[in-house]
Amino acid sequence: MDQIFFCDASVCVQQNSNAAQTRIGIFILISPTHSLCSGIFFQVAVRRALQPLEAEAWALLLGAKLTIALNLPGTVFLTDNETLATAANRRTIIHDPGHWTLRPILAEFTCDTENLHHSVIKIGRATNKVADNLAKKAGQAVIPSSCCFSCKSLVHSRNCTIQSNLENFQWGSFCPISGLYL
Repeated sequence: MDQIFFCDASVCVQQNSNAAQTRIGIFILISPTHSLCSGIFFQVAVRRALQPLEAEAWALLLGAKLTIALNLPGTVFLTDNETLATAANRRTIIHDPGHWTLRPILAEFTCDTENLHHSVIKIGRATNKVADNLAKKAGQAVIPSSCCFSCKSLVHSRNCTIQSNLENFQWGSFCPISGLYL
């Protein structure tokens, strides 16, 4: 039986030190049907202010990149933004590009997830509370010069593959604040 992975993202725009920044919270729930559920929690910053729709799209793209880097097949991406969910599910950015601010982000998302069995589902805002809380807490956090990822899973050995995959992950324009695997 294939494992099911959920990625849920939310954003919080934070104004501080004369520069606006966008903060993103991502929660990946691994094996929700398994008795030893595991989750990965990320807090990430983007060093510029983004419009809410664009920020949600960047969060979805980062979720896809993390899913691929962590080798998590069969992913269901959850978002509380219907415009984003609809546009991401079309997967025809050239013929049906959707909202203009999403075009370059969704083009990269479509390219990155081309060989990934996935879907994007619109959920209610109340269901998005974990990622919302992560984003809000990220908005209060200072961006560290380097991010240490913690593995607190009881089912892993000392050599956590998730932690080692994250050490080699190319963050690009994202600034990781924290990462925790339970």
